[in-house]
Amino acid sequence: MEPERFNCIPEKTATTNETDYTVLKNAISALPPRLAAVIQLQYYEKMSYKEISATLGISIKAVESLLVRAKRTLRKKILQDKES
Repeated sequence: MEPERFNCIPEKTATTNETDYTVLKNAISALPPRLAAVIQLQYYEKMSYKEISATLGISIKAVESLLVRAKRTLRKKILQDKES
């Protein structure tokens, strides 16, 4: 038997996961190309900063900066979409 404290946590459904995936996919596709590229390479291609740097022909510091900017932009976009 589950402890009562866990009964109030909603179960994740396939629909919720699919919706979250769609929201994220749309937000990434709305990013400027360089920001979308670093997100794609980091999280989907599982590349290191060094590999991303070599692939895009930019410094590792630039990769770090672009990732921070991309994540910040995604966060804003997703929160705005959820509010509306």
